[in-house]
Amino acid sequence: MSSDSGRAAERGLGQTSRAATELSAPETLGLRRPRVLEPLEAALPGVGLAVVLAPAGWGKTTLARQLLWERQQAGASTDLMLTVRTDHSRPGVLARALLEAAGAPGIPDGGEGIHPADAVPALFAGGEADGRLVVLDDAHQIQHTEAERWLERMLDLMPDGVGVVLLYRSPPGINLSRRRVSGKLLEIGAEELRFRTWEVERLFSETYRHPLPPREVAELTTRTGGWAAGLQLFHLSTEGRGPKERQRVLGGVGSRSRMVREYLTRNVLDELPTNLRAFLLRTCVFREPRASLCDELLGSVGAAPLLEELERRQLFVCRLDGDDHFHYHELLRTHLEATLVAQLGEEAVRLEHRRAGHILESHDLLAEAVDSFARAEAWDDLVRVLARGGTDLAGSAPALRRLPPSLPPELRRSDGWLLLGEARRLVANGDLTSAVAVYRDAESAFGPAVPADTARSERLATAVWLPGAAPPARPAHLRPGQSEWTVIARRTLVRNPAGEAGRALRAGTPVARLVAATGYLLANRSATAANLLEALVEDPDTPVTVHLAAQLVATVSTLLAGQRVDPRIVARLLDDAEDAGMTWLEWVTRALSPLTSLAGAAERANAPGIDADGWGQPLRSLLAALVDADPAATPALFEAAAIGFEERHATVLECWARAGQARALAALGNDPAPVLEVVQRLARRAGMPPPALPPLQTTRQPVSATQPVSATQPDEERHDPPSATASRGTRASAVVLRCLGGFELCVDGARLDLRVLKPRVRSLLQLLAAHEGSEVHREVILGALWPESTEGAGLRSLHVAISSLRHLGDVHSVELVERKGPAYRLRVDQLADFDLGRFADSVRRGRRTSPATAERARLLAAALAAYGGPLIPEAGPAEWVVAPRLQLQRQAAGVAIELAEYELGTDDPRAAASTADLGLEIDPYEDRLWQLALRARRASGEAIAAAALERRYRDALAQLGLVGGPDGGRAPQPARRAGEALTAT
Repeated sequence: MSSDSGRAAERGLGQTSRAATELSAPETLGLRRPRVLEPLEAALPGVGLAVVLAPAGWGKTTLARQLLWERQQAGASTDLMLTVRTDHSRPGVLARALLEAAGAPGIPDGGEGIHPADAVPALFAGGEADGRLVVLDDAHQIQHTEAERWLERMLDLMPDGVGVVLLYRSPPGINLSRRRVSGKLLEIGAEELRFRTWEVERLFSETYRHPLPPREVAELTTRTGGWAAGLQLFHLSTEGRGPKERQRVLGGVGSRSRMVREYLTRNVLDELPTNLRAFLLRTCVFREPRASLCDELLGSVGAAPLLEELERRQLFVCRLDGDDHFHYHELLRTHLEATLVAQLGEEAVRLEHRRAGHILESHDLLAEAVDSFARAEAWDDLVRVLARGGTDLAGSAPALRRLPPSLPPELRRSDGWLLLGEARRLVANGDLTSAVAVYRDAESAFGPAVPADTARSERLATAVWLPGAAPPARPAHLRPGQSEWTVIARRTLVRNPAGEAGRALRAGTPVARLVAATGYLLANRSATAANLLEALVEDPDTPVTVHLAAQLVATVSTLLAGQRVDPRIVARLLDDAEDAGMTWLEWVTRALSPLTSLAGAAERANAPGIDADGWGQPLRSLLAALVDADPAATPALFEAAAIGFEERHATVLECWARAGQARALAALGNDPAPVLEVVQRLARRAGMPPPALPPLQTTRQPVSATQPVSATQPDEERHDPPSATASRGTRASAVVLRCLGGFELCVDGARLDLRVLKPRVRSLLQLLAAHEGSEVHREVILGALWPESTEGAGLRSLHVAISSLRHLGDVHSVELVERKGPAYRLRVDQLADFDLGRFADSVRRGRRTSPATAERARLLAAALAAYGGPLIPEAGPAEWVVAPRLQLQRQAAGVAIELAEYELGTDDPRAAASTADLGLEIDPYEDRLWQLALRARRASGEAIAAAALERRYRDALAQLGLVGGPDGGRAPQPARRAGEALTAT
């Protein structure tokens, strides 16, 4: 997993035959992570260049080796991989190493005189360049050297179809901005390489064959930050040890682990100049350092450039939401703190933490101040800040979750804010029984103070979900807000979900609208639910927790409509839930679908603290039944869900589970009548129509419509939820997108009115289309469409626009937009026809064929036929479209010139004249097209037409202020420049 591990296997991967041999053992390649690997596989070699940039030990080499192995299994036997060394810093040495790796014949001795223009064809002398992959590992070894500049020139000369992957520890000296703007660059960073919780679980279960309990998985992921080397070092430290010893190692990861300390010292700290190393040690008392805070702590100025240099070096330091706000990786920080303790002693380090706490408090950074005072064991200061911060700190502040074991037990038992924060943490983990007990303790600790009312209200709202609790009334003592909607949500599962949804909707808050959407969905009013969910997802002011929960409800509605759950949606929800600390949502999402190939989902669902109060078992059974691939097992799953919901007085969910059971029995040829009677009885008791489930045999494929269990369902409510709208047809819609000569989107032959989209949503679709399916970095999008917005506001607007495009695609059974890390791309592979793609593909294939051949002419003619006019003329002079529009015009004119010349050469002047005329319609200021049109007219004997054309030609020259003619000649460049100027305006 570390950058050093497997290095011996990587040496010699340059030669193709040896690469194939040494990559033949997939079990040595680590855990395959589709989330990271598949975007790289899909983008290369189409994008051309991928840069994987992350510190040591983040799995860059492992990713490259997995990519090469999978390509080898698919038949790609000519890829090459070179591990760059420091002695490759001279261009000649690097060139020779590359050519030797490729097995190029006739390499000059020394190789110093190899020019990039000569090296490129030599690299592929043994076969076709198209489809090949070149990987350079440890490319940072030649960073900012002549060899790197030589490499950059070679990249510019690489033919189409070749993919290059560069693995760097710090940002390369190569100019990437041009490739980034053109969409010809894929960037993968530490954030993409970071192991998520479920990937850590799979790593220890499948790769290390040493499964960890869910709590240890979560803690290890948090402590290591998903750092691949840290995970491997933990495995090596604990292999064969018992649970107690494993917990001891886990508690000391980063501070007591010898292997982690050695790795960070050798691969991070030893590479730093003295001033940077000293700065890191002094400022590690801040978890999220800011330049102003560091200056105040050190009593000096100049922290800003040091923090920026640490970030630039990719040394476990990253920038957060502002220019002045950074983050130290937890493992690095704890290692630095242990080093600082060894140098200064524990008492001196505690004093430093206390100083840091006072600085943070003075800047109103209370959550971080709590963390510092806890590390300083300054309990009086801690209590003071807690009292000052109040309920905000007791909410989701990470500081309260990181309080050290040294916290005095009497303080844990007596401080109301600490108890309130602990109760909320238990609720988030699903341990409701324990949470109610801690809420009681918080009420006692607060005494007659106002916060006691908050603790009591939340306790009562939580208690209605406990096993054996009676169906809740609507008690008057509940305060409006969080507690009230919790009770309404519980009542929605008991009776009259539509009525409870309407009551929640009147509150108007985002969380109330979420409860209303869920209630309407359970009441078979899916159209109303769809509108609410769509508005929640698209509203930039929706809190992140509500936003993610709304996405979850929409995903569940996909199952209820009989559709597959897209694994990418599940993975995205898992990512976001983990980042937000929403344990309950992460667990529910993990139970959604076996399509995600997650290991241990059932064990995690039953683990203490996740399903301590029994709601998980019936929910998991219900969801498993909706996606289960074994029809014979489905009735039992539905029945288990129904029994669980009955025990918890959730009549509405019990009715849905029994309806599913009836469908499953009917699909197996059994009599569903007895269960249908139960469904009717439960529906009457719940005050709702019988659930509308699709036939079971179609729950894993598109269906034409949802069929109700009973004909009593109102027709007007037989609609699909938003994420299930793809189920409207038994086949995918034929979607055609046109960009040349006019922008239009057609579905099954009908042109859509895109004016219903907001202007910038429409512009976003056009911008992505102009990039022909290549990835467009979000910074490029924000600069083009939201240049006036702050970064946060611009990102929210972008997310809303992307959501609108995804919804548009869902309606027509096509995925229009795909996210790739920090970039987005148009899914052109989902389109039935795309004129811009046809034009580019025909040009590309034509250029690869031999010149002056019939096959090349056929491809060029196809390209010319695809070119219907300027690129997206509706976008006008927008900066993002002017350059590609002009480039396409030049390409099309060039195609017309070459095709007309070929047709003249094959003695077909009439065809050449027609082609040249078409070219002049594209670019009336291209001199060679005028010349070809005149030659073709004269060759075909059309004297009158030739004379008329010559007059038009002279008039065009006169308008441009130029002289000359077809006989006297004229330098084409001035006319070309004039034409470009006119086109640009």
